[in-house]
Amino acid sequence: MGGSTPLKNVFLDTNVFVNENFDYRSRRFRSLVSLASDDIVNVFLTDITVREIKAQLQERVAKAVPIKLHPILKNSSNPVIKRLPKSVTIAALEQELMSQFDEFMMEARVAVLPVPNSVLPDVLDDYFDRRAPFGVGKNKCEFPDALALHELQLFCKSKNCQMAVITSDKAVQNACDEADCLCLYESLSKYLDSVASDNRSKSEFVRQRVLQQQTVLSDKAKDQFEHMGFSLTDQDGDVEDVDLTSVELDDKAEIISLEDDWAEVEVPVTFSFQASVSYNEPGTGFYDKEDDRLLWPIVIREKVKRELHSSLYVEILFKDLDPNSVEIGEVQIQGPDIIDVKSDYWEPPLK
Repeated sequence: MGGSTPLKNVFLDTNVFVNENFDYRSRRFRSLVSLASDDIVNVFLTDITVREIKAQLQERVAKAVPIKLHPILKNSSNPVIKRLPKSVTIAALEQELMSQFDEFMMEARVAVLPVPNSVLPDVLDDYFDRRAPFGVGKNKCEFPDALALHELQLFCKSKNCQMAVITSDKAVQNACDEADCLCLYESLSKYLDSVASDNRSKSEFVRQRVLQQQTVLSDKAKDQFEHMGFSLTDQDGDVEDVDLTSVELDDKAEIISLEDDWAEVEVPVTFSFQASVSYNEPGTGFYDKEDDRLLWPIVIREKVKRELHSSLYVEILFKDLDPNSVEIGEVQIQGPDIIDVKSDYWEPPLK
């Protein structure tokens, strides 16, 4: 989505930060910061969005940091274990991550738009009339988004301009479709690609050359996949063996950064694989409290077929748009190094 001409003004919804795992070192965020530093784009948030982002950070930190360690660990004399309760605190981690966010705001020259109280009557009208981002259920959690969207429209009206809105939230997307001044982009990479596409000759050259390297990219992706880890997420067990059956690259490439002689590109990719997993059948075995272990469970061993939908980061180097000068640099599978795998176990619902 989004117009053919990139918009200089861009608003980041909260889910942009969630989808990037609040990692401001990510290539997408680094590219955005570079564009903002060069005055190619203007990045906007609203004060309500800032509060939402910080609330999401706090929520994730609270879930990630255990409140207390398992009592059995107190029996260990290992100095590493002894330091664990003091090594990480929620307050300290929150402070660090909030500082990272504040630093990103400064580097990206983010302008924060205050949402005035005057927009509340219009938002209430939208709520009771079930207009986007509210729906049939009149979802009250959409109020922050609705307030932010109204402020964006007021800003655009006062400046006689348009605003790119990056969001994966369907309700917010629907609201953008109904506002002439708001132009929707479903992801940060799609917006960055639209900015790079402003240089038509170079962007088209890069896309063509990248897609001509599908065999090379596929081979590099296979090599990386074989070195990734796998975790069984829905059962108490392990992923013991993985066989990659196919790698399919999309015929579309999104440019997230474009310079004189190199570019950073993302190519959607699907890995199909078969995994051998083993796990204890739920409800079987006897738990020995004294030894803190499960005795005599029924162990299930099975092979599961799964797909991983991801993207490849590709660095491409070239000179003077000469096809013979093209080189493929770094190629990396985007996302975590550990791939989640679920079993085929099915348990009938309780009657």
